[in-house]
Amino acid sequence: MYKILIIDDSVYTLDLHAEYVKQAGHEAIIADNGPAAIQIYQQAQPHIVLCDIMMPEMDGFEVCVELKALNPSLFFYFISAEMTTATQKKAKALHADGFLQKPIDINSIASIVQQYESILGVK
Repeated sequence: MYKILIIDDSVYTLDLHAEYVKQAGHEAIIADNGPAAIQIYQQAQPHIVLCDIMMPEMDGFEVCVELKALNPSLFFYFISAEMTTATQKKAKALHADGFLQKPIDINSIASIVQQYESILGVK
């Protein structure tokens, strides 16, 4: 079981993605903004971070930079409705492990976890 931090300013999206994470057999940790996510990350030390891009206060790119500064090998995934080519290029430039367009489902969670395990060398 992995701890997965979900960051999104939409309560609906947080609840939905948290439910998928739980259905996939993992622990869901949620944050509804960037500053809270950084604080929660430091306390909970999740294995995987799923982050929206378009958020007030601090966008997902800024969150990625801050969290990668704390842990350069952090497994970080963007989940956003705004998945344009420019957005994908910026995500790659920030060394995100991947990106998916919303909405995602339980199969998306399973795929992300599988990718994380392949990086760790877990079978």
